[in-house]
Formats: sequence, C-alpha cells, structure tokens
Amino acid sequence: MKIKLIQTFLLGLIFSGISFACPKVSAYDTPEFCGMFESIARCHCQASGLSAKMCSNVPLIFSRMISTFGSIERACRFQKDTAYQNCIDAWQCYLKGGQLADGRICNGTGRPCATI
Repeated sequence: MKIKLIQTFLLGLIFSGISFACPKVSAYDTPEFCGMFESIARCHCQASGLSAKMCSNVPLIFSRMISTFGSIERACRFQKDTAYQNCIDAWQCYLKGGQLADGRICNGTGRPCATI
C-alpha cells in the first residue's frame, strides 16, 4: 500500500504540470519525434524526483503510468502540462504509430517508436 501511494504521488508530479523546463512535443510527424518524446518523458520523470536510472526506460515509465492511472486517457486527464488530446496523440504515436486524426503520419513513418 505504501509503495502504491509513493508511486501515485511521484507519477502525479510527472503529470501535474510541474515541468521544470521540460520541453513539449513540437511535431508528431517528423523523424525526430521518437527521440524528442523519449527525452521529454525522461525529463518529466526526473523532475518528479525519480533517479535518472529509474527514468531511463520510457516503456517502464509507461508501465508505471498505467499501473497508477489505469489508462492513457486517465493519465492524460490528470496531467496539466499539455492539452488532453496532445497527450493522447503523443502516447499513441509513440506506442502504436499510425496516423493522427488530422492526417499526419506519426514520426514520418507511421511506425511505433517502441514496443511494450
């Protein structure tokens, strides 16, 4: 129970809008998207107080997020750093690739950045 509370607190900080100068995803449809997204996810993770080692693996960051919030949608509703749909789009592009609703191709290739 205590570990779950700590995880919830730390992940809450990740998605609470306390950005500590973490950049935002500027483009979903460029080849730089995957690296940019990973860098931003690590930044928010470390800004929450977790070590660089614990934040080095974006799929693990995702797993912690899902274990805390239950879904990408709930996590994106909770965070305040970016618009809800931008949060959803970023995770969807990272995890599944494909095409956004506006027709842009994720990371320029349509392929996912990572397999989880």
